[in-house]
Amino acid sequence: MRRETDEVVRGFLALNALLREELRDIRRLFAARASETKYNPNWRLQPRAPVGTPKGGQWINGGKQAQQRPAARPPQPPRPAPAPTPSRVPTHRPQIAPSRPGHIARPGPTPDTTSLPLRLFRVSPLTLALPLSGDTPRPTVTTRLVNGTIDLLLVEIDNHDGRGAHASFQRIVRPALRTPITILGQETLFRDTAPAELERLDVGVTISGGDVVFDPRDLASAYGRDLPGITTAETPVIAPQTAEEHLLAHNLRNLGADTWTINAAIQNLRNEQSDEALATALRRRGVSDANLRRIMDALRLARASHAPTILDLFPEIASARPGTIVNARQGGIQRSWGEVVESRYSTRALADGILLEIYSIDPNYAIEAPTDADLATPDTRSAYLNRLSAMRAAVHFREYGDVTLLQAETALFLQARVDQAYAEAERLYGARRLRVRLSRGEAVGNSMDRQVHRALPEFYANLGVDLGGQVRVNQREYNRSDETYRIPDARVGPTHIDWTIRRKGPRNKQIVGFFMSDSAPTLVLIFRPSQLGDNSSYAITRPRD
Repeated sequence: MRRETDEVVRGFLALNALLREELRDIRRLFAARASETKYNPNWRLQPRAPVGTPKGGQWINGGKQAQQRPAARPPQPPRPAPAPTPSRVPTHRPQIAPSRPGHIARPGPTPDTTSLPLRLFRVSPLTLALPLSGDTPRPTVTTRLVNGTIDLLLVEIDNHDGRGAHASFQRIVRPALRTPITILGQETLFRDTAPAELERLDVGVTISGGDVVFDPRDLASAYGRDLPGITTAETPVIAPQTAEEHLLAHNLRNLGADTWTINAAIQNLRNEQSDEALATALRRRGVSDANLRRIMDALRLARASHAPTILDLFPEIASARPGTIVNARQGGIQRSWGEVVESRYSTRALADGILLEIYSIDPNYAIEAPTDADLATPDTRSAYLNRLSAMRAAVHFREYGDVTLLQAETALFLQARVDQAYAEAERLYGARRLRVRLSRGEAVGNSMDRQVHRALPEFYANLGVDLGGQVRVNQREYNRSDETYRIPDARVGPTHIDWTIRRKGPRNKQIVGFFMSDSAPTLVLIFRPSQLGDNSSYAITRPRD
């Protein structure tokens, strides 16, 4: 604890020194400006020598020197225009309509270009890093996500110079990253957000009124594929929707798979069909055994990125009777990434799929870059993927108000934390470091309860989930009918959560009180240490009213 406090203090001192240095620079600038005003209060109004004179740009006294103009250049004979080669002769010359004085008219669409409504491009809150210097006014930047992609943006920059906005298509090379601030070679607890890195595509584009004008062939060539509805008129049979489908389509495109293969693989994944069904269809189309193995590996990798729900952890809930106990799935409430974490490549590929889903929901989400320690061993890779999966659930909750994924991520976190807290409590009891009032079980249970109560709010804070409303920890749940209340350990949406050592059934007074509260939970989850045996944790369905 003392070491962490020292790091925080050192971090604050370092930031304080940086702020003082910036403040000194600002004071020097103000002092210089004040000096200019003191000796020449009207310096802004003083004329300069015109460009082209020997003293061009220098201050002058406003006399005759101000009226000087550069000498006229002698007329030059016109240069003969080179004869255009057949490959350079344009097939169509855009006609520029006369414009008002001080305005430049933009060319309209030509036979080689297309014009699409601007509303087809969804506005994105992505922040870009723009170089500014001197008194340059801050430009207005509008980024729009191109439909059918999660890494292609239409960027419009208005410099407020009277020449209108400049537009371009840019690909997201790296999303925004949160990295620790390093001072004197030491990482601090403070983090800085590095802007996203974008790659500008060599595609001419203009925005005329409410239309975007560009050459669809140039965009398809620069982006690397056709975009249905943007560069082509055809609509794909299946569009990726989830992280696993995006990951599957991304990996198959990298393998050079055609549209039919990608659609068939997504259909197989979405309908939970067998691998053999897809393999048979691919063999009929003449896919080689080597390519077939690569396609099936991509399909298995995508399945591993599935976002779990409570129904995945407790499969029998859907068919359970009201007011009954439902045990967790075989193997308990734990997550195994399987063969995905056996290599760095597969871990990064799966992480990219989850990050793509996060970024498609919130393009401005700051993502921490993985370190070498995160990818060192299968255990550290699993922990890294667990964090990304929890971030995905948090983004779904913040942007859509959907607690489905957050419920499952909370359950996975609590089971692991309850097991860890119970083992620590047992160690403390064996070392006679626990205060025993009634029994060993009471002392161990209280110690476990305190540890988990500290860990869960920290878990939510790291995900950026604010407590209150649908997500609550150790808060009262009132029953207005009889003016009573119960305090579950946690609540996520319509699910109340309790962690304990002793077993509690549907008729337990505390459980009945949970269901009778005004929040009317549909489910109560009971988390007990896995060390107590099989089916230690379970769910209780809501009884009939």
